Amino acid sequence: MEISDRFKVPRQGDQSPLEYLLRRGLEQPSVRPEFYRRFLQETVHVITLDPNFSNGLTTIRRGEKLNLFAFSNGMIPVFTSIERIYDRGIVKQKVNHIQLRGDQLLKSELGLSFSVNPYSEIGKEISKEEVVKILDGSLVAQLEADLGPDKSVLIKLSKPSQVPFELVSELSRVCHKMPNVKCVHLGWWEDPLSGVEPHYIVAVDTTFGFESIKHEIQFACLQVLGRASAFDLRELRELKIIEDYFTQNPQLIYDREA
Repeated sequence: MEISDRFKVPRQGDQSPLEYLLRRGLEQPSVRPEFYRRFLQETVHVITLDPNFSNGLTTIRRGEKLNLFAFSNGMIPVFTSIERIYDRGIVKQKVNHIQLRGDQLLKSELGLSFSVNPYSEIGKEISKEEVVKILDGSLVAQLEADLGPDKSVLIKLSKPSQVPFELVSELSRVCHKMPNVKCVHLGWWEDPLSGVEPHYIVAVDTTFGFESIKHEIQFACLQVLGRASAFDLRELRELKIIEDYFTQNPQLIYDREA
């Protein structure tokens, strides 16, 4: 990389959503909550020492441990894209790596700390204490509280200009098999402070156990929309702004009682 290129801020299209948010978060605290939310949903990459794992997407079974490469201090390097593994030529040979969702990684390695893009110009460390708070949502809640009450004023929830009927059909099929799903709303989310492009928001109302079904609903959305950054999956009552909007402006794409 030329010196002149090293300090050039890439366009959003040149980076993964996590890389973009990581960079923007250094300058804009308002972006940091979205980084942690997206970290749980997006695909990340880790170096594996287990030859039985091939390079590619991995689903972790409950209680399964991964044999991951770690630094001498016990911290696990995690990368937002395969290219970041080889930044600055520190890793000189091809290494075995696997990709999985951020929430799967954190849950499988509870009690450990992580270093995001450690070989890159911009990186971040996540302590084991922060891991717990990221998973239970308390870190995002605290960061958003620290931003003050005015941030939500700029967030816009609206009806999508185009309803993806294939998504509606697939979510209806999937949710019909889940007795704890009462209904599903589809909206359009715009948050100019986050640095993330406007996207669909899928809000699910359940009687119980949202955590037990959210991965299957996420997978259905990914099958249709193709990328995690195209949508946000939330429990209806997870944020007051979401609950208030869909209570006043129902946009049902699935209703068990209908």
